Amino acid sequence: MDSGWWQNIEFAMLLGCRIENAAIAVDALQQTSVANLYAAGECTGVGGSELALAEGAIAGYAASGNIERAKALPGKT
Repeated sequence: MDSGWWQNIEFAMLLGCRIENAAIAVDALQQTSVANLYAAGECTGVGGSELALAEGAIAGYAASGNIERAKALPGKT
């Protein structure tokens, strides 16, 4: 059975991001393997809307240089 839903990772692949398990690989701060490029949500692996919101906040804080605030938020375990 197929839901017809696919993660959108093609652009990240074109930029040279590392892909693992059909998702964009990110570190704990949501940074990809490409410097200063962050990703969050379903493109980094299926986890639901609550996780996507948390990852978005982590990525936003990290990208803006607020690393301590980013580290204080819960992400993937």
